[in-house]
Amino acid sequence: MLSGELQEIALAACGLLPVCLGMQCAQSTRERRAHRMLCALTAVYLFALFSVTGLPTVTDFHPHVHLSLVPFADGISPLTIANVLLFLPLGLAAPLLYESMRPAWATAAAGFSLSLFVEIAQMGAGRVSDVEDLLANTAGALLGWGIAALLRRYVPAARRFSGGGEACVCEAMFLAVVSFLYYAVAWPLIGLALGCLR
Repeated sequence: MLSGELQEIALAACGLLPVCLGMQCAQSTRERRAHRMLCALTAVYLFALFSVTGLPTVTDFHPHVHLSLVPFADGISPLTIANVLLFLPLGLAAPLLYESMRPAWATAAAGFSLSLFVEIAQMGAGRVSDVEDLLANTAGALLGWGIAALLRRYVPAARRFSGGGEACVCEAMFLAVVSFLYYAVAWPLIGLALGCLR
């Protein structure tokens, strides 16, 4: 099951990487190339995140509300740790890519917002929306922020990834929306089309 999901993510990445790498093709400095590459990897990470969390797609939509509003009722489980680690890459990439994400609160807000989107969207797939996941995901984003802060301080090459400027917020939103639409619409339709050709 897991190997099938990994194969799907790897195949999807083949289509998603060129889209993201072409986002800023006019800019070709070393810093811009590093920024574009990390953007592309972040887009693949987002696709994997949407896939692993089981968000609905156009071909798999069956809404049902299941809520779990009591966090850590059974203590900290391996699933809690997995949810922390799941959002660590987001917390790592965001402050490296965007100056506006350098404050801890900004990265925490981004992690919280994406996690909230995932928890709400999971209702469309009949999955449980859990406040514990929301807290663990936000903690993971903050953990990633801490690692990024250390990298920026002690590894000069890590500063190359920054996109700078205020347009970065628009780029981040574009990256998230393109990744989600690719996951929820384009990839399932590609799968259907390929299935019809067999």
